[in-house]
Parts: sequence; C-alpha cells; structure tokens
Amino acid sequence: MSHPQSFFHHTTLTPGSLLHRRRATVSKTTLHTQLKRLRETGRYDCFKLQWHEIYADKSMWPVPFHLFWDSDIAKWIEGACY
Repeated sequence: MSHPQSFFHHTTLTPGSLLHRRRATVSKTTLHTQLKRLRETGRYDCFKLQWHEIYADKSMWPVPFHLFWDSDIAKWIEGACY
C-alpha cells in the first residue's frame, strides 16, 4: 500500500506549512465568525425547541416550512473538532 492510513492523533502539521497556517486561521477567526453568525440567525438556539415565526407562514401549506438548523450546528461542531 503506497499511502497507508494513520490515526488522527498521529497526524502533525509542520509549523509554517500551508495546512498549519490554514488551521490556525480557522481556529482564530473562522470558527468564531461562524459561531457568531449561528447565534445571530437563531440557529444556535435550535435545541430550545420553542415556537419560531416561520411556523406561522401558511404559504407552503399543507407542507410547512422545515427548519433543519440542528444540522447547521452539527456541521459547525464537526468542523470545530478538527
């Protein structure tokens, strides 16, 4: 096998490399900006399971609008873990 798999905790990023710099940018800026946007748009509060004004919109009746904001949070958590 020319490219054997390795465990994540065995992975290192050489300081100054492209991936190291990119990861630093993501951890210092991107994650905080995304979290701020999730809070501003109400997605961060999706697990409070409260009424949202979009539920009153009957224009799509009989199939109401769906809010899949929990997946937005899940994607953010997944990205933050790496």
